[in-house]
Formats: sequence, C-alpha cells, structure tokens
Amino acid sequence: MIPCVLMFLLETALMEKIEVQNHLTRYFSTTEMAALFALVALLLGVARVSSAAVDSLTFEPPWILDDETGFEYGIFPFEQDFDESLYSCSTYTTSMLASLPAIHTKREHNFITKVVLPTQGNVARSYWIGSRHRTNFLKYRKEVEKQWINVDGSPFDIMSKYYRPSYKACQEDPTRDTCCTQGVDCLFAPNQPNRRGQGIYKTCMSLSYSGNVNKMSLWNDMRCTNKMHFICKRKNEDWYPNATTTQPATTTPAPTTDSAVDEDGFVVDGNLGPNDFIYPSITLQDRFPFGVVGFGSVMFFTIENDHKVYKYNIRTSGTLKFGGKFGTKGAGNGQFDTPLGLALSPNNNRLYVVDSANCRVQALNPNTGAFIFAFGSCGSGNGQFIVAKGIAVHSSGDIFVTDTALHRITRFTSAGVFVATWGSQGSGIGQFDSPTGVSFLNDGTLIVCDSRNNRLVFYHKLNHKAVLRTVGEIGNMQGQLRYPSGLFQHPTNGNIYVSENGNNRISVFTANGAFIKIIGSTGQLLKPTSVFVRNNVLTVTNTASNQIVFYAA
Repeated sequence: MIPCVLMFLLETALMEKIEVQNHLTRYFSTTEMAALFALVALLLGVARVSSAAVDSLTFEPPWILDDETGFEYGIFPFEQDFDESLYSCSTYTTSMLASLPAIHTKREHNFITKVVLPTQGNVARSYWIGSRHRTNFLKYRKEVEKQWINVDGSPFDIMSKYYRPSYKACQEDPTRDTCCTQGVDCLFAPNQPNRRGQGIYKTCMSLSYSGNVNKMSLWNDMRCTNKMHFICKRKNEDWYPNATTTQPATTTPAPTTDSAVDEDGFVVDGNLGPNDFIYPSITLQDRFPFGVVGFGSVMFFTIENDHKVYKYNIRTSGTLKFGGKFGTKGAGNGQFDTPLGLALSPNNNRLYVVDSANCRVQALNPNTGAFIFAFGSCGSGNGQFIVAKGIAVHSSGDIFVTDTALHRITRFTSAGVFVATWGSQGSGIGQFDSPTGVSFLNDGTLIVCDSRNNRLVFYHKLNHKAVLRTVGEIGNMQGQLRYPSGLFQHPTNGNIYVSENGNNRISVFTANGAFIKIIGSTGQLLKPTSVFVRNNVLTVTNTASNQIVFYAA
C-alpha cells in the first residue's frame, strides 16, 4: 500500500489539483504522514529540475521583436518556479543568451503588457520576470531598492520612479521620489514589494498581467518556489537602430607579399595587425561553438546545440582541418545534451566534457571519443549540478567544475569522486554570481570568471579556497570587464586571455592581473565564450556568430 500512496502523493503534488493532506488524515497518524511527506519531498527535490526541463526542452516560443530596442520576448506556457524558469530561458531556447527580462523603463513594461502578453489571450495570470532579492533577510523598506537585483547583473533601478510605499505617505508628501499615481504610472501594487506574507519570505519578482491592455498590470514579489508561466528576453543580433546602419562585415584581410598558402589552399598572412584574424574563420552554420581545448596536433570544440564534440587536426601551416565528431544527443554514455566546457587530463589521455543539461561530466578517450566514465547528477547536493559550465584540471589530476546556477565550484578527484565545494551567491569575498570559465595558471593558481560580478577571482595555488585577489569591475574601458566567460594563460609568456561575453572582445592581463591590451575590433566578435592558446595562436569560440576565429597571441 505504501508505494501506491507515494505515487498518489507524488502525482497529486505535481499536478497541484487537490489538498493531499486532507485525504490522508483518515488513514495515517501524524508521525506516519510526516515520514511520507518527507520522502515525497526528497523525491520531488530530485525530480524538480529534470521534470521541469522536459516540458520546455522541445519548446521554442514565438519571439516578438521590439523594433525600437532590438530586444525580443518569448513566453513559455509552462508553470515552473523562478530558478527553473531562469534555467529554461538560458538553456532551452535556440539562443543561449536569453534570460528572464530585466525591465528598466515604463516603456518596456508597457511593451510586454500591451504587445507581448496579449498574444496569450485575455487571461489574467502572473509571470516571472528577471528580478530577485539578494537575501532572505527582511530589510528596512528604504533599503529595498538596494537589496533587489536583476538576474542579468544590471542594476534594479526602476523602483525610484514607479514605487509607491503607501497611499498615506504619498498623500502627506506628494513630492517623494517614490510616489506615483496608482492605476496610472505605478508599476508596483500598493506597499509592494514587502517581501513577506502569510508567514513566508517572497524574494522573486513577478508581473501580474491584468488580462486587459487597458488595465494596469502590476509587479509583485512572490515566493520563488511558486509555479507560474514566465517571459524570456534576448537581444536580436540582426537588429540595428536605423536603416542607414549596416552590419559590419567580418572578413579575412587580403594577403600581403609575405603570405603563404597551406596544403589546402588557405592563405596564411604573416603581416596582419593585432586585431586581424591570422587564419580564415571556421563558420558553423546555425551551430554554436562553446568550449575549446587542444594538445599536440588536435583541437576539440563543443557545439552546444548540435550536442557533439568536434575534432580538428592542426595543419603544418597552423590552420585547422575537420577531423570528425563525437557523440549524439541523449543521456546515455557518450551522448550529450548541451555540452559546454572542455578540459584535458594532465597526460592528455582523457577529454573531459561538461554535459550541462545532463548535469554531469563525461570522460572520453580523446583519440577515439570512446566513453570512459561519467560523474555528477542533477541537484544541489555534494557532487551535483544544476547548470555546470566551466571545467579545469589541476596538475594533480583533480577536476574543478563551475556551476552558474548554484554559484559555486566543486572539486573532484581524477576518478570523479567528490572532494569539496565552495561558494554562494553574492558579491563578497568567496562568493560568486554565475561563475563560468575556470582555469589554472602555470604555477597552480586557480582563476574563476565570476561573470555577473564582472571580475576575475584568483585563488592561492596551495589552497584553492583562499582568495588572493579579484581583478576587474563592470564597464567597457581598459581593465574593466562585462560578463567574462572564459580564460586561458599563454603557456610561455604567461599572459591571461579573457573572453568578455558582454563587451564582445578579449582582454589581456598579466599573470598578476595588470591590464595589457584588448583584442578584437568592432564587429569581429559576438558573444565570445571560450579561449585557448597554442603555438602563439589565440583561438576563440565566437558563439553568437557561429564561428571559430583566430588571432595572434
């Protein structure tokens, strides 16, 4: 009988159709019910991410373009909690650049509520949007704007104009910066966000659509575990602000007198500038290259939406020649679902692939692509992942993996056995906000791209939990960073190359973090993710342009 009851509990809890507890009090004692619900909670915890992902895995929403800004919006008609929604936006759309929308203006709010949401019909419903509170601790209301953040790392700056703390306060002092006219220009429901209600903390932001374009739709804080539909937002990279602006062409410069031709007829130019491609770009039609690593005369790339690892052979001229593919889409041994980071073992006999949507890392034979072993599973426990992304291997063989959703690093032995994990969401020392790339310097120092904090974090070579320094701040000036994604140290001169997903460039630093230069001129790079240096050639996965490009390192 117990298995039947468990299935009944699981099914009804997932469908949220009935009040389970009321039906069971007739058959079980309080103690027995507590044990049953604890077990069901455990089962639900294990299934939460994978079950939510299944619904959205094959779904691509119709995107609605805002012609004035170039952003486009899609609606997922699935009920997921806040973290699941954020994960679905960034993982299961054709653009890995989508996220829950960070809304900064009343105009954008109106576009969503008067243009985008009406496509779903005149149905009053709440949707997740891209803002959440930093902590679970209640702060004074005057501090509330400072404590809320946007999931894309941008400031939560909309409350200063469209937040009404109370009717009475605004009546007493209508000149208050936070006053607005309810029903006219307020975006927040009265006294919202208050972050609590019915004895629970509410730390994620929702948009309550009124179902009527002529009636105001308001923001409200909600419990992050609530299930609701959600909106995804991304930049349309083909959009330009006016008809006279054209997309800059990315071309290989014409050969000079010192050029050479390799065995397949590719021109190899010896007189190109620091921002010119030294080899022809590899264009992968409608496929997104992400990770890159190599040794000897071979290089490997993950293709996230083709769910494969591509292998290339390095010609004597330095150009690459396609050498085959590893894997197919799936969850079996040697199969992948959204492969991202890549790394090699110290003796190059294992190729480690971050199999992100399968919440694991796979070890393959780099010569044949044969499966060796895998480790990791979906969840937030020790050795588990939600959105694993970057990977690096220490000289000892230990494996370090970043998780952008759990905001942490996890260390494993060379056999995939859990060792330790550290990090939490935040901007303090030892904290991360969506860590991505990770790499070791030649001396054993560990560096992490703390993407949404717009910085690099250096860890001591003998204690990889001890922070040495941080480098960078948000911006597009020299030495500043915007969403650093990948990094790699030059094997001989020691310089560190950092791909900036937000600034569309590569920044170069010394091993101590001093800025040197920028690589990549306007229009050449579009959402670069990973970098790798071999034989003084900098290889970049230029993800949003479906390209692999090459610079002089």
